[in-house]
Amino acid sequence: MSYLELPVRLTTDPNSASDVNQLQTNMTAMLQGSKAFTQINFANTSGTAGLHTESGQLKFKDENVLTGSQGGPTHRIFQFPAGAWLYPTANPAPLDQDSGTNGNEFGQLFDDTTEEFVLNKIDVPYDLNTSGTVFFRAKAYSKTAGSNQSVRLKFYHSARGKGENWDNVFASAISPDNNVSATQDSYDFISWSTSAASLGWASGDEMRIKLSRIGVSSGTTVSGDYSITNLIVRIPRA
Repeated sequence: MSYLELPVRLTTDPNSASDVNQLQTNMTAMLQGSKAFTQINFANTSGTAGLHTESGQLKFKDENVLTGSQGGPTHRIFQFPAGAWLYPTANPAPLDQDSGTNGNEFGQLFDDTTEEFVLNKIDVPYDLNTSGTVFFRAKAYSKTAGSNQSVRLKFYHSARGKGENWDNVFASAISPDNNVSATQDSYDFISWSTSAASLGWASGDEMRIKLSRIGVSSGTTVSGDYSITNLIVRIPRA
């Protein structure tokens, strides 16, 4: 037995039982009229995206409103490419344009001796899963590559809710030491994670963030500027 799954865009009211039941009748007649189907079943697929039945009624649910446990996206993804950041008054990590044969690459340059920063914001998802894990990934490369060198990054966050003072101290999530490529202009992908519960965020918080480079805990730090081209933050949703 084979099955055909059809995406459907409703022009009727998806909350109206009479409208969706009429749609089911029309679809059944159309498909059976094609002679390609001898039996039409609208499976009980409650909780999945698209057209489905709940309690015997045909309904529609957009995948964007599904929870992670219902088959929707398990994380909200926030991406901060170089050039999309704001800058503090003191010690900003400047934007760099690196020219190559096939175009340019942009990066925020972080010094090896002075902690420099870039700033931005995240709207903490209203469906935050505090039992999940937050993932960070930075894509970067050494402006001057060298052997046996490491780098460490620091993600600062200050999340505040409605009625709370925005001018609150920052907490942080720090990456482990990461060995970097010794090949000039080769990307490093630096990943780290922490539990959402340990960060203290609440659903719907307005969150100020900062990114910096700090000294490694052991070994030799990358000499000179380190260029971060992109930062991705994945926040779990319920």
